[in-house]
Amino acid sequence: MVRRTPKGDNVSQLTNAAVAAVEAAWRKEVGAERYDTMKAVLREIGSGSFELPA
Repeated sequence: MVRRTPKGDNVSQLTNAAVAAVEAAWRKEVGAERYDTMKAVLREIGSGSFELPA
């Protein structure tokens, strides 16, 4: 059985904050529209909707 702990919750919060900071920096660097397009494409690829060549 896996249980949440305060330490684990803290690590999760720190990780989420780090990811948010990187994403904000990338969005600023490339612009919101391009960043949003990139994220949408990555979500599409990650969804498994693309067939890989044999």
